[in-house]
Amino acid sequence: NVANGTHEWRREGVDSLFEHYRNIPLADVPDWNVEAHRRGEPIWLADIHSLPPGGLRDMQERNGTRSLLAIPFRKMDECIGFVGFHWNRQLHVYSDDEPRLLMVFASTLVNVRERKRAETALQESESRLRFVLESCHIGVWELNLTNHTAFRCPEHARIFGYTDPLAPWSLEIFLGHVLPEDRADVEAKIRHAVDTPNNLNFECRIRRTDGEIRWIRATGRNRNDSTSGVRWLAGIVRD
Repeated sequence: NVANGTHEWRREGVDSLFEHYRNIPLADVPDWNVEAHRRGEPIWLADIHSLPPGGLRDMQERNGTRSLLAIPFRKMDECIGFVGFHWNRQLHVYSDDEPRLLMVFASTLVNVRERKRAETALQESESRLRFVLESCHIGVWELNLTNHTAFRCPEHARIFGYTDPLAPWSLEIFLGHVLPEDRADVEAKIRHAVDTPNNLNFECRIRRTDGEIRWIRATGRNRNDSTSGVRWLAGIVRD
């Protein structure tokens, strides 16, 4: 196993040690109590010279460290790393509060890391979904039945001929795109889906903003928020 530094914070005037903590084989520091970190315990060394020669002591002496406190990064019950606090200019006597406060700091760093990972995963997922929808010419829509607001994705807007994905949209605007010959049947099916828990499924002809007539297929289903009482009709439309 290898320990690898990822970030460094240091006081102004203190030389960087970042490269000294890159790709360190744990076999080179056998006295580093990794198991303590796995149990969620900090490693607290008020004086590096209290360690026996070799391993961890030699490495820290080369880096000029005099006192060291290492706090594990914990994700659930797993140790995913640690943050080390080094005192190089003088020995540091820890107060009882310092380790507790630094444990909170370490926990905050883990939370930030996991949030960023979740945000990145969500963005990647949305990107993949957008690629599929655009490649298959599928538009996503959502109609709030409580306040009558509507949401639609950019591909939905393109299906109806809009270049601006944020152009206003509503049930009435949609029905205005439906050809008069199909409008009454489409409106009846939508009203039925709104008034009942039944799903929505229909095909019809629309006139795009550029005047072109196209066939679309729309499907949707009711959604309810039991807490807020808000109801939605949401689904997809395919060109």
